[in-house]
Amino acid sequence: RVCLREVATTVDGQIAFHSRSAETGRRLHHRLHTLCFWLFVFTAIIAVIHLLAMWRVPFVLPLAQVLKTFGFTFLCAFLPAVGAALAGINHQGEFARTARRSNAMVEQLTQIRERLEPLLQSGANVQSAQAAAVVRERMSGVIRRSMAAIVVARSSVAVEGRLAMVSRR
Repeated sequence: RVCLREVATTVDGQIAFHSRSAETGRRLHHRLHTLCFWLFVFTAIIAVIHLLAMWRVPFVLPLAQVLKTFGFTFLCAFLPAVGAALAGINHQGEFARTARRSNAMVEQLTQIRERLEPLLQSGANVQSAQAAAVVRERMSGVIRRSMAAIVVARSSVAVEGRLAMVSRR
């Protein structure tokens, strides 16, 4: 019974960890995506102001004069560059995929916890084999998915390494 409680405590800790991880990944992905969007919108607005100023549209001229001090060209080059860099960080960080994977882990671990609960609540003696079967049944799928993710990650790193070697030649 003590061992079973320890397993339940460990599963609870993993559920909490993956819940936090999923929320962090989702939040980072959303914030970076939103920031990239607004950087490109601001770039488009500045470009339109620049075009209207070139056509001497009267209501835009004072604003164009202010923006000219900062440099239209600089802003039209800098803002998309920052947006592209942030989009690259968002893509390479795979925050959305990590959040989805953590949510899947939470679902699997919750199912394990639900299967352990009756064993913890019952007054009967629980055999180790019975408890191990509950955990093994669910964890085999979790382990398979984790191993698949590791293989994909390693193969993408290997491909990037080969591409880097080819580009140096």
